[in-house]
Amino acid sequence: TIGTNTSYTLQYQVVANGETQPVENSYQIIANGGTISNLGHGNVVYARLWDGTNGGNPATQNIQDNVKPSATIQFAENTADVDAQITATVTQTDDESGVASGKYIFNTVSGNIGTDEASYTGTITGTTITVRASAEGTYYLHVLTIDRAGNKKETISGAVTIEVPETSAEDIENNPSQYYGQYVNYT
Repeated sequence: TIGTNTSYTLQYQVVANGETQPVENSYQIIANGGTISNLGHGNVVYARLWDGTNGGNPATQNIQDNVKPSATIQFAENTADVDAQITATVTQTDDESGVASGKYIFNTVSGNIGTDEASYTGTITGTTITVRASAEGTYYLHVLTIDRAGNKKETISGAVTIEVPETSAEDIENNPSQYYGQYVNYT
């Protein structure tokens, strides 16, 4: 192209979150059309033209993660007895800054409860959550996933039906003290 000087090279430097300025001897050359990888939330990329001796004033680009994380919830079963343990597999993902933490609550609310961490009672460690319900009804597992940039997203499971277990008349007759004063379904 007329008037284009191609004798310059492009240099760049990634300054990590918390550092303030690039270091003069830490610039790296990047090929035309090249990519810079391993960038993280809060990094600043400095880029400048270099003539082999002197560098121009750098242009900067702040790297920000504005993408919400995601989660999937899979229950082993969708029906359980009152007070029985129910296991769910929760997979949290974030391709930008990474997952920082997760919280959960198991309740009868079918819609969103929001992203206020105080609305959640459990902390996710690993991928397995065990919950239980002390009353019959339709329950949902709400998972709040938080990434390292502070983005939050609520994910709600499908419905889980909690039922009072059926009891035989023979069992009641043989164990009356166990069932005294309780409501039971029996066959």
